[in-house]
Amino acid sequence: MAAQDFYAESTVNTNGTRTTHASGVVTPENATGKDIYVFNAEGKTSGGAGELNNYTTVNGSAEGLEVVVYSNQRDGEDRNPKNGMFSDLVTIGHNNKGRMDYPLTPEMAKKLALEAPMWRGKLRPSGSTISSSTATVFSNNGGYEFLATEIYKLAYEQGIDRVYIPRFKSRFGVTADAAAKGWSVTKVDPGKNLPPGLTYDAENDVIEGIITANIENGVYDTRTTVTFTNSKTGATLTTTFQNMRMGWIGWMDTTPPVIKTDDAVYERTVGDDINIDIKYQDASGARTLRGQGGNVPYTKADGTSTTIRQTYRTAITGVAGVNTDNRTRVLTDSDTTIPGVNYQMDPENKAKLIDVNGQPTYSAPGKLSGTLTEAGVYYVATYAKDYNSPRNKEQWIQSGQETQAGLTVTVRPKVEALNIETYSETVPVTISKGATNAVVTMPDGTKTVLQKSKMEVGL
Repeated sequence: MAAQDFYAESTVNTNGTRTTHASGVVTPENATGKDIYVFNAEGKTSGGAGELNNYTTVNGSAEGLEVVVYSNQRDGEDRNPKNGMFSDLVTIGHNNKGRMDYPLTPEMAKKLALEAPMWRGKLRPSGSTISSSTATVFSNNGGYEFLATEIYKLAYEQGIDRVYIPRFKSRFGVTADAAAKGWSVTKVDPGKNLPPGLTYDAENDVIEGIITANIENGVYDTRTTVTFTNSKTGATLTTTFQNMRMGWIGWMDTTPPVIKTDDAVYERTVGDDINIDIKYQDASGARTLRGQGGNVPYTKADGTSTTIRQTYRTAITGVAGVNTDNRTRVLTDSDTTIPGVNYQMDPENKAKLIDVNGQPTYSAPGKLSGTLTEAGVYYVATYAKDYNSPRNKEQWIQSGQETQAGLTVTVRPKVEALNIETYSETVPVTISKGATNAVVTMPDGTKTVLQKSKMEVGL
């Protein structure tokens, strides 16, 4: 299946973006789940929500403020709930009622929530173990996010899907009582912990971009800072919702890289220098570069341009069955099987701006380079894999995509006859390695066959 086939409904817009799976924009009118946070005059909340006091600042009195966080992926209502990293003796994990996990549909989120507890303590394909703690079922290292990104592939395809989450601010509100007392939402900022490649446009209230990350699959806690203002008293309160109270934005990679060799044939002669770019391209954050990040232009849904931040990880590439994930490692001619020719990823250590699927990004080629020393026909298999790790602690980069290609280098032999004097009786002739004989045609048309073991011919 192609990446887009994992989506439960057609959500591709005419401008090329892909909206969230969630059923449209979440509003107080269509929300099915909500968390209510009650603040006292000092700007403090209580119960399970007491954690918010660590991130709250208040100017004036917060009396009467009751905050609502809405969702259409959950059902029910909680007051002053704990965060998504909590559990007690009765429940397994805590799945906040106001939580939204993008790009899940309500149906997906509910099915995952039912299955996730059964994965406590189970092995991943990497050999690592999903946490057995009841507190982590819906948070870091738990079964819920593992099922979404690794098993059922329900996340955004990195480098492919153009994320578009409009009217994010509408997920917040205040109760009718709080509104009557003058309270309202005046500022929302979810931009402090977005996945690499996404940005928040506060003016248009849209999260958008294209995820390009240095890990294959993952989720980022949608940490959101919100300011509430009382129009009657001038008081303000600012707090941050995090630790899975808001949910996450997830991504995956199911698209293999491409090696731009196209089974090309390169014809050269012994003694020639060779410099062949093996162009590695991938929509994900895997690159033939050292691990780094890059700022690149991105065209938003409204046609204007912005800058997004991508993060990269060194991919695995190789030739003739010898692979490396180290940009500084040089594969010698004993590895490449082409006499005199080495291979290295990005030998200049210089990222170049390229285009992948219409999106600007940074990469660099691997290079076959050197001086050809032996005649022959050399077919070299080339290999690439975007993410891979033999260590079970790195479960997010285990099941990468791989691809193979190849190229042929045809090296002609070289025969050199040195300059001779008028009355010389011998002609020094050099025959390159890889050739067994040469034919010398004299002015009168006669021909002399030179064997490799004979370096001179008599006149």
